[in-house]
Amino acid sequence: MKTYSSTVGLVLTAEAAEKLKAKVAALPKDKRGFLKNADDHRTRKGVRLFFWNIVTKEEHRFLARFLKGIPVTEYHLCRVGDDLTDAEESGMLEDPFALHLIREVALG
Repeated sequence: MKTYSSTVGLVLTAEAAEKLKAKVAALPKDKRGFLKNADDHRTRKGVRLFFWNIVTKEEHRFLARFLKGIPVTEYHLCRVGDDLTDAEESGMLEDPFALHLIREVALG
């Protein structure tokens, strides 16, 4: 059986990023590396980007619960799962990174 994973890009306001850091700090010690282990993280215009090439199902659930607790104006999420139909884009934060999903057909 294949293990679920997804690619996730998450842009947060500075305030939301602090809330996420606090939530991660409350996790069991072996789960706290989640933010530090992001494949890319940067700050621009006070807005924070986190990008993970691989997020486990457990990590995805954690992020989903976190995002339900903050206003949609404080985040922008793009996620692509294991198959073509498993993708989402949510949140209303206008981010300076221009994070977005692309679906295309290619030949050759």
